[in-house]
Amino acid sequence: MYSLGKTIIVQNFLSMGRKVIMLSVASLLFFACTKDMAEPVSAHTSSPVYFSGFQLSASKLVLLQGNENNKALTLEWKINADHLGSSINYTIEAAARGTQFADPVVLGSTDRISVSLSVKEFNKKIRKVIGTGKASMVDLRIRAERNNTKETVYSDAMALEVTPYQPLIDYDDSRSMRIPGNFQNWVLSVAPKIVTSGKAGEYEGYINFTTPYPQFLMIKSATNWDIKATYQNIGDNKIGFGGTIFSVSGGAGVYRMKANMVNNTWSCTKINSWGLTGTAVSADPNAEVTMIDDSETISWSITSNLAKGDFNFRANKNNDINLVHNPMDETGVPDYNAEKIHINMAGN
Repeated sequence: MYSLGKTIIVQNFLSMGRKVIMLSVASLLFFACTKDMAEPVSAHTSSPVYFSGFQLSASKLVLLQGNENNKALTLEWKINADHLGSSINYTIEAAARGTQFADPVVLGSTDRISVSLSVKEFNKKIRKVIGTGKASMVDLRIRAERNNTKETVYSDAMALEVTPYQPLIDYDDSRSMRIPGNFQNWVLSVAPKIVTSGKAGEYEGYINFTTPYPQFLMIKSATNWDIKATYQNIGDNKIGFGGTIFSVSGGAGVYRMKANMVNNTWSCTKINSWGLTGTAVSADPNAEVTMIDDSETISWSITSNLAKGDFNFRANKNNDINLVHNPMDETGVPDYNAEKIHINMAGN
């Protein structure tokens, strides 16, 4: 999704433990870890005869994108002497608390009796089972498989509290246009941005205009008021030089802004609402669940009953602005032209 100072994101696309859907402006979270040893929870499927111990290096993790290359967690386990020397592959599985490993996510695999995960890789995988931005409980276990047989055994499960983060991309000035205006006192250095992340010359982003009569300019690849990089409104939805200040007539609110430097056009669409539609919402293709707007945090959220099926986010009760998910992207990252978001399990 494109960034505008901060990035609009979709959280909890694939959380199996709960179906709380949130569309929000995200900022970076903090990384820390409490070094108390995690306590085991009751085993879902275990073989205590095989495993003689399983430990985590922390019982709580709060992850920060700025530390993504650091080590987040080390898992260690012991096996009974009778099984030493066997050719065994170990797989680390994670699941949201209460799901009984019905649909586990694989964190990694090894032929050793310990494994360490970086903040980046652990955050990427754990977000498939829990949402970002708040602490949630997960269960971890080890699956052991003999390479020469079909025998599979599991360790007892260990509990871990994790707060994942939503990964954000920081677009530098070579890939962005700053949008200073009367809504932020024309301070160029902290002006929000529209950015290009796909086709060259096509910029886009979401801006919160907090004044009832928004006015602004577009500054390309600059942090100072360079007349040669300051674009103005020259009429007929065109941008150029020697024109007037841009303005929108819809009043205060969040707008999707686009600028095309190839054909020198611009547009600004006010976001009046976000909603969910699709088979996970209703059998009626026209039905929509409207999300609740929190203007102070620039976020929309909903807690609702969802059926097994698909859904998408759409703005203004039509499909002109339609957010879905590309399976090749990380969990929680939306796209305009991709597959609908799939719900595997009905719930609230």
